[in-house]
Amino acid sequence: MKPLTTSPCDDVHACKRACQPLLRTHTVSRQQDRAHSASQSEQLTLAPSRFVAATVAIAALRSHRHVRRFARSGVALGAREGSSSVFAAGEPASAAAAAAAAVSKTHRAWYHGRKSLRSLITFSWVKGLLRAGNSPVPVDISDVLPVPPEMQAGVLATEFATSLAKSRTLSILGGDKLLALLGRLHIRQYVLTGILRLCNSIVQFFPAVCLAALLHAVEQAQFMAGLHAAGTLFALMVIKAFVENQYFYHTTNIALRVQAMLQASIYTKSLRLAESNAATPPVTLMQVDTAKVFELAYAVHTLWNGIFQVLGYSFLLIHYVGGAGLAGLAVLALCLPTNAALQRKLSMLNRESTRASEARVSRTGEILEGIRAIRQMGWEDVFQHSVRKLREAEISAKQRRDGVLAILISCFSALPPFMISVVLLVYAGGPSGFGSVAFRPSIVFAALSVLNQIRFPLLFYPSALEALAEGRAAAGRIATFLQMEEAPAEEGKRCQTWREGASSELTVPAGSFPVGGPGSPCVVLRDSLIIRRGELVAVVGPVGAGKTSLVRLLLGEVLGISTVPPAGRIAYCSQQPWIPSGTLRDVITAGIEFDSNAFQFACTAAMVDFARPQDEITGGTLSGGQQARVAIARVVYHAMAAGDGAIDEVPCIFDDVTAALDPIVSAQITEQCLLGVLRQHTRVVVTGDPGPLLQQCDRVIVMEAEELQLHVRAVGTCDDLVKGGHLDASAVYNQGNTHKSDIKIEESVSAKESSDSTSSPIQVVVAEERAHGAIPGKIYRRYFALAASPILLAVAAGCVFATDLAGVAQQWFIGIWTADLTLSRGLPFYLIGVTALGLAASGLTFCRTLIVAAFARRTSRALHRELCQSVLVRASSRYFDANPFGRILQRFAKDLEEIDGSLPGSLRSALACMCTLVGTMVTILFASPLFIICLGPLAFCYWKSLQYYRPVARQLKRLEPLARSPVYAEQAVAAAGVVTIRQLRISHEMIRRALKAVDGSTAVSFATKAVDRWFSLRMELLGNIIVLIVAMLGLSAGCSVAHRGAWFAARTAIAVTQALSVVGLLSWTVRTVAQTETSFSSFQRVTFTIDATQAEAPRDLPGDVLLPSCWPRQGHVSFQGVSVRYRDDLPLVLDGVNLEVNPGQRVGIVGRTGSGKSTLLRVLLRITEMGNLGGSVFIDGVDIREVGLARLRSAVTVIPQENFVVTATVRDNVDPRHEHSDEEVRVALDAASLEHWQLNQKVASSGGSVSPGERQLLGVARAMLRRSRVVALDEVTSRVDETTDRKVQAALRQLPAGTSLLVVSHRLQTLEDYDCVVVMEAGKVVEVGKPALLKQQPSSHYATMLAAELAELGAAMPALV
Repeated sequence: MKPLTTSPCDDVHACKRACQPLLRTHTVSRQQDRAHSASQSEQLTLAPSRFVAATVAIAALRSHRHVRRFARSGVALGAREGSSSVFAAGEPASAAAAAAAAVSKTHRAWYHGRKSLRSLITFSWVKGLLRAGNSPVPVDISDVLPVPPEMQAGVLATEFATSLAKSRTLSILGGDKLLALLGRLHIRQYVLTGILRLCNSIVQFFPAVCLAALLHAVEQAQFMAGLHAAGTLFALMVIKAFVENQYFYHTTNIALRVQAMLQASIYTKSLRLAESNAATPPVTLMQVDTAKVFELAYAVHTLWNGIFQVLGYSFLLIHYVGGAGLAGLAVLALCLPTNAALQRKLSMLNRESTRASEARVSRTGEILEGIRAIRQMGWEDVFQHSVRKLREAEISAKQRRDGVLAILISCFSALPPFMISVVLLVYAGGPSGFGSVAFRPSIVFAALSVLNQIRFPLLFYPSALEALAEGRAAAGRIATFLQMEEAPAEEGKRCQTWREGASSELTVPAGSFPVGGPGSPCVVLRDSLIIRRGELVAVVGPVGAGKTSLVRLLLGEVLGISTVPPAGRIAYCSQQPWIPSGTLRDVITAGIEFDSNAFQFACTAAMVDFARPQDEITGGTLSGGQQARVAIARVVYHAMAAGDGAIDEVPCIFDDVTAALDPIVSAQITEQCLLGVLRQHTRVVVTGDPGPLLQQCDRVIVMEAEELQLHVRAVGTCDDLVKGGHLDASAVYNQGNTHKSDIKIEESVSAKESSDSTSSPIQVVVAEERAHGAIPGKIYRRYFALAASPILLAVAAGCVFATDLAGVAQQWFIGIWTADLTLSRGLPFYLIGVTALGLAASGLTFCRTLIVAAFARRTSRALHRELCQSVLVRASSRYFDANPFGRILQRFAKDLEEIDGSLPGSLRSALACMCTLVGTMVTILFASPLFIICLGPLAFCYWKSLQYYRPVARQLKRLEPLARSPVYAEQAVAAAGVVTIRQLRISHEMIRRALKAVDGSTAVSFATKAVDRWFSLRMELLGNIIVLIVAMLGLSAGCSVAHRGAWFAARTAIAVTQALSVVGLLSWTVRTVAQTETSFSSFQRVTFTIDATQAEAPRDLPGDVLLPSCWPRQGHVSFQGVSVRYRDDLPLVLDGVNLEVNPGQRVGIVGRTGSGKSTLLRVLLRITEMGNLGGSVFIDGVDIREVGLARLRSAVTVIPQENFVVTATVRDNVDPRHEHSDEEVRVALDAASLEHWQLNQKVASSGGSVSPGERQLLGVARAMLRRSRVVALDEVTSRVDETTDRKVQAALRQLPAGTSLLVVSHRLQTLEDYDCVVVMEAGKVVEVGKPALLKQQPSSHYATMLAAELAELGAAMPALV
């Protein structure tokens, strides 16, 4: 790569090209690792001769030395050979070190622009990014500065794991020990930043000394002494600017390293945990707890430096005013306990508010996960109300917190006036007070400057203590998580393959194995269970018999047992298929090398004919059967692509995955997969139906449940078990033969790919919206309008202006006092005036904080109400298909948190800073009128710098949430399929993706902080120039004969004091404005979601009141020419459907997966609209498009295939509206075969407390309870055994007479007593008739499907040879 003279970000396109290696995976050889380790060891012994030349050069020279070392080594930092790692065997080279090696050339080019010491000290190496940010092309994540090699997540995770493994306290690792370990890993960085912090604090003490010398020179008209004091003051302020910015830069880098290190380690650990532990806790740790440890790492030096600064300023105060300083410190000491108590109260209320927010976000997440089923039940308003109720509890907690915060801030504001009054009272009344030479502006304003400075460490020290407490608690939770017991099947422990001599059997020893927490059932094996190589074994039993638990034992996925996990890869297909968002190719290959032949063969065998390899798919856009076929294709692909000819060495386990398939597809896939390509593999198949498949099995395992024990009732061949009475012979042996020719084989994916290869890939998920440019004015107006309280807004603005005015007035009042040498107005006048103005400022601060918080709460409450209404109630189903779950949840979580917390504080601070800055400039002009000559050029420089910085800062701030989203998304994807990921041995690929996401987030944060330092340094230097100009103007005018005197010295003191405050105020004002814009970006995203969300039809229509209260009375349903497509660029899913359902008729709807059965029911409830394609649906003669959605969905009951569960009691899940009595709910549960559930029993939405079969039965209970005139069930018994299915069918017969029943089912035998059967194919109704009549016609579609069901996996189906 050609060396760059500047950052690769000089041109946005050049930066994209330079950052491309970040997107590729490379490997680092052992020779490179050893060469780098040797190079590193050799160069660590070097000490640059200029290292001690100046304190500010310490950090710069260290960075400079690292740049030269990295450029020479040419390889990335990585784990030393033989060191332990958080990665599994073989992963350090492919996932950790490779991630660093991939960007080595990019970093060498980038660091070429940072090679000069001047560039490192002045942060001029970020100019390329600044130019890119000011170009017309928006800055993207790939355009930011590459993450430095020492901050790459793979390197950090390996470094952390190595140190953790070396630690002897691993078994008793706690929060403090984890923090100590992190401190040891960053000891050199902390020593360096500690030196910088110490030097910065020492330099901060001297401006007050120089100010006293300058004012004394003005008083005495000593120009040269004043010139020396002004020059010294300017030099010290310049040194402070460089040292302070280097300190903050390196401290931020440490905190970013710690956060990336923990995030990478948490993610890697989550892939080794049991499924129940890998879900919610890691997400909370990644989002919340790592941020708290970040804050602690950033505030470490404040813990000791705050005390050091207080002691130093106390010494200076006593030096200037003697014993009066001790009086002021006494006031300070008396106020500290009150402030500490308020801080503790605030911390407690913050935790309470956080718990309330987490409860609301958790409930919102549960609702979003089940939003489609909730919509079909018409319960969206009920659950919206539950979320808003939690929101009110959250706002109440925030209101209590805001009250204490307002008191605390006002106390801090009142402290300086009290201290000033006491100090001046004691000083003026003492022996060296009024009438003496000591009571001069040079002394008083120097003391006041010290008093103003001493409050800052006192202001930030409680925050540092809070960060310490919260950081320790967060570190404790992270340490507990890192020590959690890992699943025995963790792939790093399965380093062998079957070919390498490991056991070729899946084995579970005899014993009792708990499969959950206390009180959970146990799997009891009286004899050892051995699955021999090449066997086909079926596991059967009713719902809740422990079939899945037995599979988990075979996989080694049960905690607390001593079984030996199986060796090598296992092609596992779970009961709920893991379908991450991505292209079909990516989902099936799942991170292993792509083999086109194996991919085509897998898709053909699994009949994945509904998408092309490049089409994007998600779990929400596929039906249950399509998800199952994709998961089966993944199993076949991983079995075939095992490598090294190991096609016959990968065992395959299917956990009831064919339950969602219709008989024809199930039979075809069984023949082509289980009995075809996988015939040489070990195969374990879990099924709830003891059908003809069992005749093909070498052995059958029969499970049964007895109280809290799950037994293996019998093991043997199918014939032996039938003879022994363990299996039903009528269910096992089919009643007829179905030949292979009877089964229709549809086109394979290869045919689909060839036929549609010219069309563009299907994109389901839309790109996340991203605003560009400044926040529009209408966004600000909308925020203020939402509060609907102009008076409150006016009062808040008035308090902001009045607070600053009172502070300025106090400064002038003290100036007048120091100039009144005769004390003509009396001492009480001045003391009362100074105290009153200070207390007025404090009171106004209290009112300002309280009113702004109240205003923000009103706005936030209204915004959340609109967001709930837009997303949870009115959004169409297409919105949830196009927007991932994590993105939608972020609007309710992170964005609302920003609007609730950061936006009011940022807005308040921005207004206060702007008012203070304007007031300061006006004060300087009054005190030194000649400053107006320089004000124009200085304002021009400030404005140009502001306009150059703001676009970049705004874009980077907007990029931060976009860069964080992939980190959390990867964690959510891994949590959903941790068992599948582990068994397929693709953890290394998932880790690589996660590390890339963490590096992207770190890179954006790193670039943001670097640009902040660039701007802050220049603003502080500009402020130093203002101080020098004001000092020189005051000195030159004060030394003239016309302006000599105490009053002019007081004016000069006021001007210089105000100018000193400008130094930090210039950059802080811009930062608060930028932070306010960032917070308003969250508000903008939420309002965009509210406005741009595609809404459903109205919930209420005027015609609803004209309908009878008991509509529909008859239950007559008519589909007339119904045609539907999901999007304009997609084919028709229903094509001219005509269907009549007479009142009280029981209709079964059957057909292949994807034939349109579920869509027909979605149309019935207008979940999917017919649009302008034509057709109508009538219920009792009423066009459903003339009925409001709320009335329609409450009158018609449709139970979807995938039901929802919220974390609540059973009763709340069955009857959320509480419209029925406990007895009615109990009867409904019994009818749905859930008699073992108690009404007050708690169930959780995740963690496996409710099985997929029980979820379906819960839907049946809901249907039984509502007793609507029209009831439709969509595959609600696909995941239950045949016995339970028969019970459900018997319960459905008990529905009130005249109930029209539509049942979608792939179990045709359960529909034989129905009045009518509808056969669908390719979105059309191809056959309608009575089951008995259609069965007698061999050529009918129904007869063919029924024969296929009876022959499914039976002896009549010939196995492939």
